[in-house]
Amino acid sequence: MLISRDQLIASRPAVEVREVVRLLRHTAFTIRALAVEFGVSDHDADVLIADLAREGLVERRDEVTNLRMAPGETSMPWPDVWSVTLAGSALAKARIGQPMQRAKAEALLAEVLERARIANESEVWLDRVTKIVLYGSLEQTDKSHVGDVDLAIWLEHRYEWDQYRARQQSMIDDDEAFPKTLVDELFYARRKLLRFVRGQSPRIDLADHSADQPLPPTARGRIVFP
Repeated sequence: MLISRDQLIASRPAVEVREVVRLLRHTAFTIRALAVEFGVSDHDADVLIADLAREGLVERRDEVTNLRMAPGETSMPWPDVWSVTLAGSALAKARIGQPMQRAKAEALLAEVLERARIANESEVWLDRVTKIVLYGSLEQTDKSHVGDVDLAIWLEHRYEWDQYRARQQSMIDDDEAFPKTLVDELFYARRKLLRFVRGQSPRIDLADHSADQPLPPTARGRIVFP
């Protein structure tokens, strides 16, 4: 995703909204926690979340694994909990820059789809690409100039977990890699495949996604693979 310094999102400077979703994208949060984080009133935090929700950048969640609450808050009864959507995550990674011609973006998209096809036909990879969805400015066919190529990708394991884990360890050994954390080790093969499919262009934003987390309702999307 690409933004400009004079762009507005939810009637606010896009650069400022980007900083908000950057802070929030790795955790779920309550309205009160957001108010405390930004030093604003509960009302202002509620208005901000409502605006971001209308833009499809955050959504209410019933199940979370990492919840941020304000001091004194409890989970009984369960409070309104929010988290950043795929579109919000894309904005969090957005760069400030100039649009590119649609033809260039379409060429980059074609290269991604070709690499996905090659990956699925190769036995090198431990996962296969099951779906790629295009969203963002390139999906809007009336635009002659677009920002980055925004894509959501779905992967699935080719092997049962025990065999997958053994093959992944062999891949790590063959690459002479040294994952820094357990998470890096567990997702090594998956992230390597994502880097291959993405390619070298900084204009491609490829977000790893899962089947139980659809695009937000306001984010228009189109399946481009398979």
